[in-house]
Amino acid sequence: MNRIFLHLVVAFVFAAGGLLYAQSEDSFDILQNREGGITITGYTGSQKQVVIPERISGIPVTAIGKESFSGQGLVQVTIPRSVTMIDEGAFADNNLTSLAIPEGVTVIWHRAFANNRIAAITFPRSLIRLGNYVFSGNNLTTVDLSVLPPSIDLLPEGTFLNNTLVSINFGPVSTIANLAIADVFRDAENTTITTIVIGGNVQMAAPGLERSFINFYNSQGKRAGTYTKNGRIWAVQ
Repeated sequence: MNRIFLHLVVAFVFAAGGLLYAQSEDSFDILQNREGGITITGYTGSQKQVVIPERISGIPVTAIGKESFSGQGLVQVTIPRSVTMIDEGAFADNNLTSLAIPEGVTVIWHRAFANNRIAAITFPRSLIRLGNYVFSGNNLTTVDLSVLPPSIDLLPEGTFLNNTLVSINFGPVSTIANLAIADVFRDAENTTITTIVIGGNVQMAAPGLERSFINFYNSQGKRAGTYTKNGRIWAVQ
């Protein structure tokens, strides 16, 4: 009986929200980085619910390397608070449905979570920089950037491209990528967005947002507020 119990403990752990399989340290390819921490460079495990350890061989895991978990069919991932950087394409092309980015992460590079099924994101206050197309190709309908620090003043190229956004709170964002860069959301003149919370004097141009909103925002002196759309008509509070 005791042997059976021990086998069960080794095989899996219970966590809030469901049953998560515990990966051994050998399931991760690693590289010791310049800062002395561990960068995960690959995943060789078979489980699709992944808990990334906070330490490997006693050393903190501080970075998730380029494309290290891409195309693995992952459905859930837990990122430890020790991580400060998530590199390009790290979790792209999986089946993640939700995402909690822990406090401590400061940089997320290009396409890090692109092409998943993410419908909800929790952002950390520690985030200071986003790369291009970070959350493109997901199932987001609502985005709240109000928790982000003032250092996130630019929403870069393709950030939420190919989602079906209905509501967005831009928080501290003061510049939305313009036509010369690429569209941040989806089709500039056929967006599904009906609610926008935005600061004053935000710089933007199509196809960052649809032209009718930009025109109305400009007509209101680019003032901060909650903008809502009814049919084809915008109003502001």
